[in-house]
Amino acid sequence: MGAPRAGGNRTFGYEPGGHEVRESEAALLRDGYRQLLGGGSLRGLASQWNASSIPTTRGGAWRPDAVRYTLKNPRNAGLVVHLGEEVGTGSWPAIVPEHTYRAAVALLEDPTRRTTPDTARKYLLAGLALCRCGSPVITGRSSRGPRTYRCSETRGHMSRAAEPVDNLVSALVIGRLSQPDAADLMLTDETLPDLNALREKAAALRTRLGELTDLFADGAISKAQLTRGSERARQALRVAEERLADAGRVSVFGELVAGGDVASVWDALDLDRKRAVIDALMVVTLFSPGRGARTFKPESVGIDWRHS
Repeated sequence: MGAPRAGGNRTFGYEPGGHEVRESEAALLRDGYRQLLGGGSLRGLASQWNASSIPTTRGGAWRPDAVRYTLKNPRNAGLVVHLGEEVGTGSWPAIVPEHTYRAAVALLEDPTRRTTPDTARKYLLAGLALCRCGSPVITGRSSRGPRTYRCSETRGHMSRAAEPVDNLVSALVIGRLSQPDAADLMLTDETLPDLNALREKAAALRTRLGELTDLFADGAISKAQLTRGSERARQALRVAEERLADAGRVSVFGELVAGGDVASVWDALDLDRKRAVIDALMVVTLFSPGRGARTFKPESVGIDWRHS
């Protein structure tokens, strides 16, 4: 098994030398993976980690890119990397399970995921809810001052006060996740693959790749045989790693369903987590409340439940 490399900067989460976990940092890492997989953002994690007064290993403040780099470190899952290739399991204790690490990496490398600050992410439904025409809504201010949601594409399609809509959607989320069957929205052990079998298969495939290289070096197989065998092994390894990543994805509903008091947990979530829950649970469409409307009409907010 591999050992931590000597010298260089200390790895976040581990004591100097890399053989022992530094628990204060490891706890921050575990919570970071949990929040990321539950819908949190790198920006939000950087803010929380800075508030914890635990700096980077260089003594500086956390930035989103530093959080990303830290969460993508394979050492956190006890994995050894040599020349950019995973070659096995290390001799140091893992901070998170391999399937949690792989799920986080898959999420962070998803090209459709936006991790940079965006004005839409400052408000609950901006860029998330749809106008009646199907375009995303944006937020602004009316001439009287209250914040509004309006169509991002066509002026005059729809403009309405944002706060009552936010309150309605929040109430609907709390109501749905307070139902007795809310636990059915969660991933269960019965739906997960055999993680030990997947890890063993992945380890065997990495060993096979090394063996093929050795056989070619010894002249036992041709370059063509090395190429064919390696491609088959790499493809099988990618499939195994993807299944591990899928197994590590936690439900965005986790804390809300397991916490008991859904309303209190919802109020405590940061904006990114709330938006992830809404996006996983429903599609919100906003219609015009009508010219001169002075009272909020719940029926003017369309809710298409993804999970009913």
